[in-house]
Amino acid sequence: MSAAERVVVLGGGIGGLTAAYELSDPKLEGRYEVTVYQMGWKLGGKGASGRNRDDHDRIEEHGLHVWFRSYANAIAMMHDVYDEYAKLPCGQKSDFQSFDEAFQPQDLYVFQELYEGQWRSFPVDMPEYPPANNPWEQIIQLIAGLLHVSSTLPKPGSDDPAGRDHPHAHRFFAETLDRLEAAAEHGFHVVGHDAHTLLEKLLEHMKAMPAPAEHSHAQHRFLVDVLQLVDNLAWAAAWPWIHGHFTIRMAWRAFHLGLSCISGILKDGLLEHGYDVIDDQEYMAWAKSHSPLWKIWGALKHEADGLAFDTSPFVRPFYDAAFAYAEGDPKKPSIAAGVGMRSCLRLLLQGTGPLAREMRAGMGDTIFSPLYEVLRARGVRFEFFQRVEDLAPSDDGEQVESIALSQQVRLTGAYEPLFWVKNVQCWPTEPFAEHIDPEDAKRIPGHDLGHYDSGWTDTGPTSVLRAGEDFDRVVLAISVGCHPRVCSDLLALRPGWKAMVEGLASCRTLATQLWFQKDAKGLGAPAGAPLTGAYIEPLSSLADFTHLIPRENWPAQETPGYLAYACGCMKDGEITQEEAHARTKELTRQLLADHAKPLWPLALGPDGQFQWNDLYGGRAGDPDASLAAQYFRANIDPAELYVQSLPGSNRVRLKAGESGFRNLVFAGTWIDTGMNVSCVETAVISGKQAARAVRGDDTPIEGESDFRDPRL
Repeated sequence: MSAAERVVVLGGGIGGLTAAYELSDPKLEGRYEVTVYQMGWKLGGKGASGRNRDDHDRIEEHGLHVWFRSYANAIAMMHDVYDEYAKLPCGQKSDFQSFDEAFQPQDLYVFQELYEGQWRSFPVDMPEYPPANNPWEQIIQLIAGLLHVSSTLPKPGSDDPAGRDHPHAHRFFAETLDRLEAAAEHGFHVVGHDAHTLLEKLLEHMKAMPAPAEHSHAQHRFLVDVLQLVDNLAWAAAWPWIHGHFTIRMAWRAFHLGLSCISGILKDGLLEHGYDVIDDQEYMAWAKSHSPLWKIWGALKHEADGLAFDTSPFVRPFYDAAFAYAEGDPKKPSIAAGVGMRSCLRLLLQGTGPLAREMRAGMGDTIFSPLYEVLRARGVRFEFFQRVEDLAPSDDGEQVESIALSQQVRLTGAYEPLFWVKNVQCWPTEPFAEHIDPEDAKRIPGHDLGHYDSGWTDTGPTSVLRAGEDFDRVVLAISVGCHPRVCSDLLALRPGWKAMVEGLASCRTLATQLWFQKDAKGLGAPAGAPLTGAYIEPLSSLADFTHLIPRENWPAQETPGYLAYACGCMKDGEITQEEAHARTKELTRQLLADHAKPLWPLALGPDGQFQWNDLYGGRAGDPDASLAAQYFRANIDPAELYVQSLPGSNRVRLKAGESGFRNLVFAGTWIDTGMNVSCVETAVISGKQAARAVRGDDTPIEGESDFRDPRL
């Protein structure tokens, strides 16, 4: 039997760990010997979390994380990880021995809307749809969803609450009806139907059509014309209600947005070519350009399109979740149209089960602890506190010849990274001092060793790994923002890689966690512990994560009653880590002082002011002392920046095996995975693609194409 191929994985985020998981698969019978090098003491990258041992073992996250049902690869991998974990001695001691024990379902999403000067909530219990495996199936499922929405819109002849006459669009209706009747196929007739009934007939017609490869341009033109008629019929009945009926206003926005996107998919040939062909355009600008409303509506068309595309609470949560703002500025929404369309359709229509799954402990606890233990049991080695200094090319420029490492601290023995909290394995927020030289341990507080720019001076030994002696292949899973400082010589030799590093934009993020004395009922919070979106920027994405409190270690008589998470973008600009932390704290203070009422109405006193003593550890009238007991995080280090998908930027992405060096592959949300939006699923796909590139096979991966591979 030949010797195992030595694979070095640089970076212990989910992308790098997925590659390690794939390459250590027992089915490969030890073909690869894998070592993971990690800066600092925690695995997880931007998904890492820790337990604060000095503050009730509370969970402290990088941000607000949920797993959507469309995360097919991530969910499947963690199901398998837990199957292995449950067989290990540590797994048998854990409260989480299966994926379903580690996650809980969440279908309730609350959209926030500033309506007539007041914030209004619009809760939606997200339905589950049959799986959609290509753009044609996706638009059929989307029309089925819009058919439900259309049932809430007014019908022709409804009383006009505003007492206004409808615009004179009768000629356009007549001309359109005549043209569509002349073009009608297979007995499909459009005369005499309201929008809901016509959409119902269209859905039946589309379900009976052959596969997209057999469609003609004329058929798609006919579908677009019918959608246009449906949209205009719906607007003619709905527009008088837009300013007087909140539910109709919200339903119209979803309906018009959906029909516009379907029209664009059909008109731009996305059924044939996939979503990438529109990535040079901005998502909402593209959707707006395909608005089916006639220009004859004049100012009313402008209003309708503005409601659906510019200010829609159905649009903002996606942009917020994807941190899709140029320069981190909420006033500059921007994401590639293909990425946006693909992501939204998959989010809504792909996968089974609940819309989202919330972890029943920290992300480090539920994902990276069992994954670490399974990988270690498979023989994967981990080297913590290893800062990558430089990757150097060979003399011929064809491979990575050496990797320079700097050990951040002096260790007194093998570092064991986990500890137990209430029958769950966890990562500490600060490294265990007992494994570190006492002088180094004293200096660590105030330095985040997971940061490249922590201000820390490494004290441990340096080392150089050499090709052919220490490694055969390298998986580069380090954040793209760090490449200029660790791969400068390689970048100089590969213009494509350099163009990717320079062409991809990243943004800073911020997050806050708030523990309250009262429970949800006492705060007036909505029942069902929903996810909430489209609220005040930048902390516009919120979640009730009260279910995590029992997993922390609070005194029995002093346990918090409610826990809220919030996150968002931080604007670009010169700022230190300390200043960014202070800014996050100040934005949280503003959220509570000025905007708490719609979220927690009973947290306000008789004077209408937020009661600071409602926070756990809070003091009446003292916001500074009250906020001191909460948790804030500003992610501004190059290792923690969120990679964006701005219009036109995806053309510079390289695939996992396109580094240009024969022994180097990529893993991370910054490569061309076929999804190209930063999230857990994209990172897992990247790790699977990196492993595939190392293996040299062509195994298909779910989600890397808009058209499902028949081998899957």
